[in-house]
Amino acid sequence: MEEYSSRLDLNGLLVPRPAATFFMRAASDAFAERGIQAGDILVVDRSVRPSKGDIVVAPCDGVLALASFDGKNRPAGIFGKVVALIHRF
Repeated sequence: MEEYSSRLDLNGLLVPRPAATFFMRAASDAFAERGIQAGDILVVDRSVRPSKGDIVVAPCDGVLALASFDGKNRPAGIFGKVVALIHRF
């Protein structure tokens, strides 16, 4: 087994912009085809502009929901782009 001389820093790897980043938990398997399952932790960055096909977080019926960005102008309602996923086996 290979030894590593430094500690693994998840904040450094997953949160390059702490002031613009938040975490949320996926509530359903609606995006299972994209690898997101209920209970997964999503890392969402508000400072990253989404591209067509990216998964974004947006308000829907009073709750935050995941959506696939269609590539049109960024609507004011988008809270951020999902930039990472933490999944437990």
